[in-house]
Amino acid sequence: MDVQAVYSVGVPEGQDVLQVRFFGTLELWRSSAALPLPRFAVSQSLLAYLLLYNDRPHARVKLAGTFWPELPEARARAALRRHLWDIRRAMGDWLILSDREKVWLAEDIPLWRDVTAFEDALSEGTLHSLSSALSLYRGRFLEGFYDDWALLESERLHEAYLQALHQLIALTKNRGDYEAALTYARSLVSADPLLESAHREIMHLCYLLGRPEAALRQFERCCELLKRELGVEPQAETLALAREISARGGVDIHLDLTGASATEIPYALEPNIPMPLIGRDEERQRLVELMQAAFQGQGGLVLLGGEAGVGKSRLLRALAGDAEWYGATVLWGRTPEPGLGTTYHALREAVTSLFDLYGVEPLMQHTNIIWLQAAAPLIPMLAEMLSDYPPLPPLGEEHARTRLFEAFAHIILAASRIRPVLILLEDLHWSDPALQAVLRFLAPRLSEGRVLV
Repeated sequence: MDVQAVYSVGVPEGQDVLQVRFFGTLELWRSSAALPLPRFAVSQSLLAYLLLYNDRPHARVKLAGTFWPELPEARARAALRRHLWDIRRAMGDWLILSDREKVWLAEDIPLWRDVTAFEDALSEGTLHSLSSALSLYRGRFLEGFYDDWALLESERLHEAYLQALHQLIALTKNRGDYEAALTYARSLVSADPLLESAHREIMHLCYLLGRPEAALRQFERCCELLKRELGVEPQAETLALAREISARGGVDIHLDLTGASATEIPYALEPNIPMPLIGRDEERQRLVELMQAAFQGQGGLVLLGGEAGVGKSRLLRALAGDAEWYGATVLWGRTPEPGLGTTYHALREAVTSLFDLYGVEPLMQHTNIIWLQAAAPLIPMLAEMLSDYPPLPPLGEEHARTRLFEAFAHIILAASRIRPVLILLEDLHWSDPALQAVLRFLAPRLSEGRVLV
């Protein structure tokens, strides 16, 4: 039967719209008033089933088998009749119609269901739609109902809710909104307390927000919960993260981890773990502050000077590690000795690695194809990717250079709309006038994006 459905995240306006709320406890509303529900729980479950699966009439024999599988068919059909009567006694006969063989929802009733609005919002996958979906999730589907069909639907929708939280954490982290990401991560732990990766997410976000003590308190709660509920120690990845936060934040861990296997936890003296940076705390902290501001949308360019051997390269590597902790894309470029490189060598190297990471399609979503084409002559990989596009019209030398500089700016800014970007260019004391000119051009433009050079 055709039932007119109004699907939107918000509850639609209109006196005749029947609002059905499945999340949490079952509720039906019409004309701003709550409708009475049937007396018996089985009747309410049957009503919910008919409201959810309203796209077709339901055979009586199938409904009887679904709700009373343990009874002979005749007794199951009799039970169905009694509970249909219970529904009509509470609500009247305007909603559920039937004949001797079938049961269906009345036609031409505008219907809004929180479950449908929830799934529609999830399918859009945007920050706004996902947060709207979460506002509809008041609790598990039909809490307190234990019919097989309801339990299966509850589990499916709960998994969708958890996935939405994962997506929102990623989206808000990508925007640099760590407070919002932390809120979603806490919701994830509340919904699935034994999900260890969610505890790690909270730990990491607390650290990024300058709260290492809170990060390690979360670690301690995670350890206690795992021990109490499952009798296990945290995963090696969780232990490693706690030690990293402790080392970076200068905060002690208040749990005895001596029982953990040494092979499970990376220590600073292992050959594949770099030694901590010594003697550059002030410079590193200042760079981290500038990087945090850039990742919040106040991009810019910083020049780091000093004599050879004073630790500039190690400082940059430490900053790169910090940037990766913030979920940023880190791009490297090195200026070779005079006469050994190409024009714009360090920047070309960094931008080339950007296309290694992303390809063309994601960047095309955030900038015009002409800027990719303008940079293609300097980036062989990009030229090959765009070989099917017609070439740009030729320009005079000065205009061509300006177009190229604009291309670098647009490409870098496009990448920063996907994730924050840190570009590290080494040995600029060997840079040629062309590279210096493009960096001077880029400096004011970077303020438009989440990028630090």
